[in-house]
Amino acid sequence: MKNRNDILRRLINEKENYKDIIITAIVIAIGVNIFTEGILRLLNIEENELLLIVIGVILSIGVVAIYSYRKMKSIDSNVEFNGFIYYDRLNNEILEVPRYQVSSDICRYLKAAFAEDKKLEKNWDKQPISTIEENIESENEIYIESKYIIMELIEYCVLDQLSMGLDDYFRKKDMNFEKLEKIERDNIPKELLANRFINLFSKDFKTRKAFANYHEDLRRGDELFGIENFETGEIYNKIQLIFPKGTKIKKDYKESLQINTKKYVIDIKFDFEGIEGLRDNIFEKYYLNVQNYCDDDLNFRYCEYGFNIDIDVRFKLKTYFSKNKWMYYLWIENFIEDLEKYLSKEKFMNEINWRTVRTMLQCKE
Repeated sequence: MKNRNDILRRLINEKENYKDIIITAIVIAIGVNIFTEGILRLLNIEENELLLIVIGVILSIGVVAIYSYRKMKSIDSNVEFNGFIYYDRLNNEILEVPRYQVSSDICRYLKAAFAEDKKLEKNWDKQPISTIEENIESENEIYIESKYIIMELIEYCVLDQLSMGLDDYFRKKDMNFEKLEKIERDNIPKELLANRFINLFSKDFKTRKAFANYHEDLRRGDELFGIENFETGEIYNKIQLIFPKGTKIKKDYKESLQINTKKYVIDIKFDFEGIEGLRDNIFEKYYLNVQNYCDDDLNFRYCEYGFNIDIDVRFKLKTYFSKNKWMYYLWIENFIEDLEKYLSKEKFMNEINWRTVRTMLQCKE
C-alpha cells in the first residue's frame, strides 16, 4: 500500500518513466512534421525546411510541457490531520491527554505563557472557549480572544515541530550546510512574529526576568536552544528553521503559513472553529479519569473541541526536470509523518488501541 506521506518520492519514481515521454514526443514530432509538410504542399506553399523544423520543435516542447504539467498536478498532495483538545469549563483550562503529545505541549505552553504574560491570561479568562459557541449562534460575530489564543498556540506547536524536524533531518543526513540557510528570530517575517507564543518564547532569555538567576555560563551560551523554569513554568525556545537556500517563509493570512522552496510550495492552514464534538463518556471516565461530569448548574463540565491542520504541497514545473539535490527536499515527508504522530486524533486512537479497549470497557459496564 502506498504511503500518503511519500510525496516527493512519487515524483522521483515518475521521473524514472521519463524515457516514455521522450519517445512519445519524438514520435509525435515526426508525425507533426509530416503532417505540416503535407499541408504546405496541399496549399502550394513553397517547402521551407527550417519552418518545418521550428514547428516540429515547438509542438514537441508543447507536448512535453503539457504532459509534465498534468503529471505535476496529479502528484500535488493535500494532507489533512484532525486533532482535539479536552476543555474543563469549570476551571477554564485545557486537560492534558496522556500519550497525546500535542495535548501535553498545549498545556505546558499555556502555563508558560500565562506565567510570564498576565495580560494574555486575563484575556483567556475574560472570554473562555465556551463563549465561542454562543458567538456561533449569534447573528453578529464578535472577536473571541480564547479562539485566537488556541489558534496561535497550535501554530506555534506545528512550527516548533517543524524546527526540530528540520534540524534532526539535516544533521542526520550530514548535509552540506553551505547549501542551507537558517531563519531565526531576527529574520523571521513580522507577520509570523505577531504570534504571541512565538514572540514570547523566542525572546532573548538574557533579558527576561524569569531567567535572571540562571547560571552565568548558561547565559553566555550562544547555541542554547531552550530553557524551562521548572519552578514557575516560563519557557525559552530559540527559533531556528533550517531550509535549502532560496526558501522563503511567510504568513499569507491569519490561518495560513506558506513555505516557498525552489522545488515546491507548502501551504499549512490552521482551523479551530470551537465547535463542540461528540462526547465519549467512557473515554472521559476511564482514560482521562475525570469525575463530576456536571457543574453546579448541571451543565456538562468537560467537552471536546476539534482542530484541523491542512497541508497542501504544490510542485513547480521545473521540479519535474530537476536532476539533483533531492535529499535537500525530502524533509517534507519526514515532517508530515512526524506531525501525524504528534497531533492526529486518528493516529493517537489507533496507537492506544482505543476501539478494542472501549469495546471491552463497554461490555464490562
